[in-house]
Amino acid sequence: MAQPQVADLSARRRERQRGLPVGLPQSLDSERLLICAVIEADGRREGGEASVPDVIAEIDGAPLTAAFSGTQHRQMWEMLIDRHRHGLSNNLVAVAEAARERYGKGSGAPGAADLTTWLDWFQQLQDAAPAAPWMVKHHAARLRDTALRREKIREASELLHRLATDPQLLAEWFDPTAHEFARLPEQHLALDLPHHVTDVIARIDRVSTADAATLTGVPSGLTDLDRLLGGFQREDLIVIAGRPSMGKTAFALTGALHALQRGFGVGFVSCEMSAQSLLQRWLAQLVGVDLARVVRGPLTATEVRDLRAAAARIARLPAQIVDDRRDWPSVADACGRMIRKGADLLIVDYLGLMSLPGHREARHLEIGTITREAKALAKRYKVPLLLASQINREIKDQHDKRPQLWHLRDSGSIEQDSDVVIMLHREAAYDNAAPVNEAELLVRKFRNGPTGLIKVRWFPETARFANAASPAWERERDDWRE
Repeated sequence: MAQPQVADLSARRRERQRGLPVGLPQSLDSERLLICAVIEADGRREGGEASVPDVIAEIDGAPLTAAFSGTQHRQMWEMLIDRHRHGLSNNLVAVAEAARERYGKGSGAPGAADLTTWLDWFQQLQDAAPAAPWMVKHHAARLRDTALRREKIREASELLHRLATDPQLLAEWFDPTAHEFARLPEQHLALDLPHHVTDVIARIDRVSTADAATLTGVPSGLTDLDRLLGGFQREDLIVIAGRPSMGKTAFALTGALHALQRGFGVGFVSCEMSAQSLLQRWLAQLVGVDLARVVRGPLTATEVRDLRAAAARIARLPAQIVDDRRDWPSVADACGRMIRKGADLLIVDYLGLMSLPGHREARHLEIGTITREAKALAKRYKVPLLLASQINREIKDQHDKRPQLWHLRDSGSIEQDSDVVIMLHREAAYDNAAPVNEAELLVRKFRNGPTGLIKVRWFPETARFANAASPAWERERDDWRE
């Protein structure tokens, strides 16, 4: 009787047919160990040692599934996570029985009635890779790293193949923001004026019957801001500026979460926070649990249930997060990849942490280059790009602490290259007597319309912005529940 296969040979056949490298790196030992860690942790649930939730929380279960290279390992891991979410046991016998029912009839697998073979297969996994609960985070990181290596090898192979065979000029198919090719001669092409006129007339027809509340861009979820801007418009560079801890990341996450819930894809490049930190903030915003307790606990049983439900919902949203880039060329590259995978809105947090490799000029010139190319990127991909930026420290010495355009830090080109500049202000950050829940969005620049001041509510416990007229948070949260 055929045994279940641990490695996936079909992937190698596909790679060979496509002319890609054979023998891409794998971490099969880590895959086996993580599967065993969940099974063995289930058996310790009564013993006071690491439990299944502990193990899965340690390695952030759902996003890890795609990193498994072996098809059967990936299927088993997906099944374990699914059973855990539904409150089902993951002990050895229960898992073997579930695997028999789910995968037993597949090609090359044991017969549907052969439970013993599945038990033997799982036992072999445990013998080959004994689970060490304190090592799961290390092996999860190794698995993700190996998956990233496979992706980069495939991309490099495809790039080599295209360089050797594509007859197009390089300037026509490489991003103009990629520095390796930034010095290629610019192609001066004649403008097709009738085509552009047709596009403009079509847009006029679309908005001719719209009222002031109609959105033509990606919604932020803040009604007054959306009414002023019409949503975040494609091709716009939108700068979100403020002093440290004023809520720049919270504003970006609030808008991103609202856009995601309305079906828009969002790509988030975080130069400061890890992906896990951003996801914790989204969970706090969705469920209304204090961010500090989401990070450190303690949590009630109801809160844990709601957080798990919200996490499952977030996992299905069209969001992409990159948290390992700080130099602008790699940030631009990540943005391009996320666009090609369906992002309708790009967020980069934040400008002050980015650099240009090998740049020898003054910092304000470096920042100027980055903002120009950020605008070019938004225009090229026809998406709104939100770019967070800090403002100068000198504002704290002023009588009126509301920031102005000249407070933008490091370079006047930020004001020049942006289409919209939104500055965040919370008086309570400077005056302890001011209401802590009041905040202002100061639209200091709007290339295509009027500027203005918009009052919003600020919830420091959950790091979330909301409409000024919004009722208590509890009345707003039902839209994420299914």
